[in-house]
Amino acid sequence: MHIRGSVAKGFLVALAITLIPITAVSAQKVTPGSICKVNKQKVTYQNKTYTCIKSEKKLVWNKGVAVVKLPPNPTPIVCSATVTTGCAKPPVEPLPTPTLTPTPMFKDGDSCSSVGQQITNNSGILECRYVANNRFKFFQLSLIPSAPGLASSPEGLETCRAPDMRATKSPGIQAIAYPVTSAAYPPSIPIAGNIKVAIIPIDFSDVPGTGSPSEIIDPEIKKINEWVKQFSNGKMTYEIQTSKNWIRASKDSSEYVWIHPGPVQQNPLPGAKVGTLRSPSQLAEDLMASAQDSFDYTNLKVVFFVYPKKIVNIWDAMTAFGGIQTNKGYIGVQINATGAWLYQNKMPIWSWFIHENMHPHGLAGHAPSDGSPFNLMTNQAGSSLVLDAWDLLILDWQIPDQFYCVSVGKLERANIKLSPLERDEIGTKAIMVRLSSHEVLVIESRRRDKWSSGQTDWAGLPFGFYGLLVYKVDTAKDSNRVETGGFADFISNPTVYHGSFSSGYAPQFDANRIIYEGETLVTNGVSITLTKSGDHDQVTISKS
Repeated sequence: MHIRGSVAKGFLVALAITLIPITAVSAQKVTPGSICKVNKQKVTYQNKTYTCIKSEKKLVWNKGVAVVKLPPNPTPIVCSATVTTGCAKPPVEPLPTPTLTPTPMFKDGDSCSSVGQQITNNSGILECRYVANNRFKFFQLSLIPSAPGLASSPEGLETCRAPDMRATKSPGIQAIAYPVTSAAYPPSIPIAGNIKVAIIPIDFSDVPGTGSPSEIIDPEIKKINEWVKQFSNGKMTYEIQTSKNWIRASKDSSEYVWIHPGPVQQNPLPGAKVGTLRSPSQLAEDLMASAQDSFDYTNLKVVFFVYPKKIVNIWDAMTAFGGIQTNKGYIGVQINATGAWLYQNKMPIWSWFIHENMHPHGLAGHAPSDGSPFNLMTNQAGSSLVLDAWDLLILDWQIPDQFYCVSVGKLERANIKLSPLERDEIGTKAIMVRLSSHEVLVIESRRRDKWSSGQTDWAGLPFGFYGLLVYKVDTAKDSNRVETGGFADFISNPTVYHGSFSSGYAPQFDANRIIYEGETLVTNGVSITLTKSGDHDQVTISKS
């Protein structure tokens, strides 16, 4: 009991000492080396802090450490127009966070203000187009449209093959109806199988070729082969041979101006001169002799001479069918050659070449509306370089159900989804309604796509262009190369006003011939409505 009491008493004394405040100790005099009572105790005395330390078995105050007093904070000098150094810039108030106006999220069917305007979204592209009542709206388009498939026809295609009913067949107008052999003269070049073609690069002593002719020829060959494959549906191919080197003609360029069967050639280029005029066969025979070591003329059907782009003396592009004596014997070939006219106007060479070949293949062409930009056979430098549905039917290049066919007497209300003629996809490409023994109504879907999207130096159809074109074929008419009155004529809609359409190397086109979404054309007892458009055109036909 005595021990526990002593321990308790000692603990209380120690606790009391440790709880003595510094200020109380600081009131006492502290000198270095004097006795202190609590180890490690700190006190402040006369601007020094002293610590109680153990020294030789006793507790004493150490020498102390001077207390550092910080000067009071000075009032800062604010920078001004007169004080620019040693001063503090005033605090910058943070700018208020702007309230962002959300970008309008347009969708299919919304109104728009500029035809051709495009907005990319997660589903593809929104494109602004005309619709009925002269309004504009957005159409949702796919980047890669899905093919719509083929619509079964109520009647066989033979129903819509109105025969050639011309009382007189002009020798200069080839086939206007199926079969292609129905013209005054049969085709000079087959319309099926493998057709041998020679594209011969020719230069002259006065116009030497620069670089490789492949720079001119190869892109044209690519386009030619793609076009023939699509529009013949693989029924015909061109087997093309060419040369990577220029072949020198035996005379200078002035000696290769051809005798044009039409108007006298007028070369507008300064310094142009003309030597001895010769026929296409004479010119081709001369040039083919120069190239015979580099080409095989066996079974040749088409020859195409490509001249340097700097040619001056040869203005008019040459085209004719003729007989030629070669090292492989006498052959009949389609003869084509470039000229400054093509180069100066920056026209697509491949489409001119195909257009000229289609005549000896058997097509009359140049209708409906000669010069129209919507068919390679009415304008080889038009905006849409396709072969229209009627020409395809003449050549028998269609595939089953590619054309929806019905006679007007059996016409019932039907909805058909049309694939644009310009697009390379499997789909119904036209609606044909047989009106009489010699008349057929043709309805096509058109828009900016593969064969109407333009190329370098040549514009296609403008962005936002789409719609239906309707024309009537009359196989009793022996007429083409006219704006109206040919064997095929576009039909204008008297209930709309769309103005005129101008595009490329073409005359003004009556845009009232174009049917937009929501519009109806009534003609020849048939009602035609473009009910819905987008990637394709949904068409409703019925008796009117």
